[in-house]
Amino acid sequence: MDDASWTSLAEIILDGLADGLCDELYVKKVLESLNPPSLSHDTRHQAGRRWLVEHAEYRDLAARETKRLIRALAGRFRRVDEENHAVLETLRGLRPAATQLELGDELLALCNAAAASFESTLGDVDWDSLDRWLAERPAAGSPGAALQALALYNRGVVKGRSGNALGAIADYTTIIVIPDMPAEQKAMARVNRGVARSKSGDTVGAMGDCTAVIKMPDAPEEAKERARQLRDELQGGSDE
Repeated sequence: MDDASWTSLAEIILDGLADGLCDELYVKKVLESLNPPSLSHDTRHQAGRRWLVEHAEYRDLAARETKRLIRALAGRFRRVDEENHAVLETLRGLRPAATQLELGDELLALCNAAAASFESTLGDVDWDSLDRWLAERPAAGSPGAALQALALYNRGVVKGRSGNALGAIADYTTIIVIPDMPAEQKAMARVNRGVARSKSGDTVGAMGDCTAVIKMPDAPEEAKERARQLRDELQGGSDE
């Protein structure tokens, strides 16, 4: 985690942290490692996680702190932007701990939802646990609701790439109908649904999505521009 990320997340990470936990790790020299670590040495993060998992007397504490942090980060996330990038990276980094501590589908799914937003980790996302969580559809405004929309969007992208246009349309539609989702996510979901509809032969539906995004007063300009480009392609390059 770089300095900027730490500055933006320090309050969340430190709020409610068990008293003396970091001191205990320091006294036991768990956090001592090479900087940078060699191939045979853990990073401080890896060393601390492994030590907490392997020592039964600290496992419950580690599980409690990890649950707290995952839920707090999930509640902080609202949309994909520079400010929230550190939230997604940190949640993605908590996946190994959520798995090793057996924290359950919900918390692991929150971490996987973040991992699915990075191209480098899209291929190793645990889609089974993520699919089970997505089926529950967290209530709008609850911790994880915005992450659910992001996960649905990325799952729609994966389905579209694999040729499953109807599956992609279903995921994008779910985002569009979830109340209180950020306009950016709804607009990008509509654009992508328009692309998927055009590929499935539904030109009328694709045009409808393009028009809806272009007319959205709070849609980002990037989404509007993509909608105009798709509309022009569907119209053969003609203007309104």
